[in-house]
Amino acid sequence: MEQQPTYPWSLYAELQSGDLQVTHLTDATWGNEAGMNHFLSVLESGSTPADVSDFRRSLQTAVATGAWNERNRARLRRKYLEVSGIEDRREERQVLAQIRLGEMQAVVKPVDWEVLLDVADGFTYAELAAARGISNGSIRTRVSRLRSRLLQ
Repeated sequence: MEQQPTYPWSLYAELQSGDLQVTHLTDATWGNEAGMNHFLSVLESGSTPADVSDFRRSLQTAVATGAWNERNRARLRRKYLEVSGIEDRREERQVLAQIRLGEMQAVVKPVDWEVLLDVADGFTYAELAAARGISNGSIRTRVSRLRSRLLQ
């Protein structure tokens, strides 16, 4: 005959039983894992609540927070790793380059950002000047100042 665990291990067994039926990881499974970690931390600290309902409520909060944290991490991964159909398999250098470009764009005016994009696309100073109705020297000076600002 199998003996049922006593408090507080009965609460841990409840958390574990939820993970036994899982076939893939979700935010809920990460939340459950956070609940089990919380349980072990409380036990290790020696501050196990005497009231079962207090401890159960504490574990439920840890599970909900863990699930929310994973949903938030997933949202951030989608935000920073997905760009026009490219999947999450991108290299770390590409992610860092995207972040750096965002930082650069925040530093310059939208008009100046367009100039920098045109330079990156390979347009010559003469083509840029003609498109904007200014002299070659003006566009060259503008690009030089933008580069200096971005290096600071």
